[in-house]
Amino acid sequence: PPSPSRSLLSSPCAAVAACPSTTNPLAVVRPRSAPLSLLSCRSRAEQQSLLDHSATNAPASLLSSHVASLQSTCDKAIPPLTHLLALEGKNGNLWRRFAISMSNLYSFEKDVESAKIGESSRSKSGGGGTLSKTSLDDGLRILARQKADRFVPPLKLLRDMLVEHDNDLKGVTANTEGVLQTAHSSRTKGAVGNEQLLVSNLRRVCKSVKIRMARTSWKFAKMEGAQAHLLQQAALSLRQITSESVVAKDKYDLDGQEMEIVKTIVGLGGALDESTDPVLDLARERLGRWDASLALNVMEAAGVGDAEVRVEETTRELRLVRKYAIGLRGCVERCVEAVEGLMIGLLEDSGRVSHDEFEHRSQASDHLTTQMATDDFVRSVKEVFSGYCVSSKKNHDANLVSIGVNNVDSYGWLKHSSTNRGNCGRLFSQYLAKRESCLSHLLHKISTCLTDYTRRVEAIESFVYMHCVGIQIEKHFSQARKNALTQWEKKTDITTAINIATRKKLPLLVEELKHKLEGLESCGVSHTVVKIAKERHLASKSLKSDLANLAGKRFHRVKEVATERVLGLIKLWAQYEDSCASDELKAIGELIREIERNVTKEDIEGDGGAHSQYSPSSISKHVSMPASTRSAR
Repeated sequence: PPSPSRSLLSSPCAAVAACPSTTNPLAVVRPRSAPLSLLSCRSRAEQQSLLDHSATNAPASLLSSHVASLQSTCDKAIPPLTHLLALEGKNGNLWRRFAISMSNLYSFEKDVESAKIGESSRSKSGGGGTLSKTSLDDGLRILARQKADRFVPPLKLLRDMLVEHDNDLKGVTANTEGVLQTAHSSRTKGAVGNEQLLVSNLRRVCKSVKIRMARTSWKFAKMEGAQAHLLQQAALSLRQITSESVVAKDKYDLDGQEMEIVKTIVGLGGALDESTDPVLDLARERLGRWDASLALNVMEAAGVGDAEVRVEETTRELRLVRKYAIGLRGCVERCVEAVEGLMIGLLEDSGRVSHDEFEHRSQASDHLTTQMATDDFVRSVKEVFSGYCVSSKKNHDANLVSIGVNNVDSYGWLKHSSTNRGNCGRLFSQYLAKRESCLSHLLHKISTCLTDYTRRVEAIESFVYMHCVGIQIEKHFSQARKNALTQWEKKTDITTAINIATRKKLPLLVEELKHKLEGLESCGVSHTVVKIAKERHLASKSLKSDLANLAGKRFHRVKEVATERVLGLIKLWAQYEDSCASDELKAIGELIREIERNVTKEDIEGDGGAHSQYSPSSISKHVSMPASTRSAR
């Protein structure tokens, strides 16, 4: 179809614009060769007919009022459209942010997958093992770009077309007011001629609104379908990239081994009793997911008071895994923030944002949700597409019909027709109902998966905490053994000194040394204590090695499924976009066919533009031809 402004400006608006608003209306109708005597010659009959020209002024006023109503309806539809366009732009930025966060998360997971930590062997069939970072990043960026452009280009096109239509109607209204003022103030024959020309042009303007709005709605629907098709292609491409993969998992049960190690550590601090039950219960609850609370409780039960690990006491593997854990947690948090932003912007009853909190944020920021803005936009744009104006004047529609203008909603934008024609409004509502129909379910599912994703991050952090507990326990019991040995050596030296002082008959020195010896014995310094300290130190060294081995096995298990969760999230998003776009294409196709089917020869002739040369046979042939052929044309 031609430009929406071309057909209107080609005849009616151009003709109305040509009507002068000056005080000399005869300049339009005066022949160049007419003598001045003929122009000034007036009979009584002519004067009487000119005095009765008010009868012809009624159609002009009625048509001018109708054009003003059309312009007012179009003017009211532009602010909701602009507001919705701004919201969709913000939502597109959130989808881009989510895609970038997912790409960064996959990049970190690939680093974890290729890390040489713990067991040197790694699964060759790990999830995403053959999928490079670059290919997935390209697929995500394409999907995010098409998702962000899903609604913005059609809305921009519709905004530009409605603004042009509104400006054209404003120009018609301004020129009409000038001509009517001239006709009221002048009783000349030229004024009557100008008014008749004005009525003819206004009638053409009113008749051209139907086909112009049909072109606008058709073009808007076609671009909606084109954007949905591009989004579907991007989703299909990403689904092919992230094809299904088989993940090999080890069959070793590490939970029992972990509980035995925890019991041994707690037993180093004393016998297992009721006081140690909370520690063991916490260990059972967080098997494979050690955190700071569990580590502190275990060390406290073992008698370790100092929980600070210095950098020089750590290993390269410990520092590397700590970097991976921090990076993964940051990526997951950014993904969660993006999803929560979409929930706040799109949904009132999201899983993470309560209704009261949502209402509070909406009122505080003074903006509508996307759904509210969409409803307001649809309601106003349907009124514009219908070309129907509601008037409080009596017999307004009948008066318009009497002068050749039908003020009816022939396309059915505002009401549902019981016949086979005029169902554009119903089909448009069905399309909007299918558009993003399952978005709430998708966001809730992604939010649940991201919440569960934190368990994986905790499993990686567990490697760090296990190593820190092993380091601190071994250091504590090493220091305890050293202190016990030092006290035992001091006691031995005092005992030797007492024997020497006794042989040399130094009673005062003997008494002083005996007093020091009693102080050491009161502190429990004995050979048995030294042996126990030695055994505990050796046990702590063994536990440190066992914890390191267990942490390595746990990390190896986590490494085997490094990219499984993030690929699952990406597949979930791509599958949703593919399915949703398919339903949208079916619904928008029905709307496009309905618009084409309701275009009549009268609507095309009312434009007076490029399509006026179509014959009735060609029009019926165009309407009856397949949709694919019409789309190609």
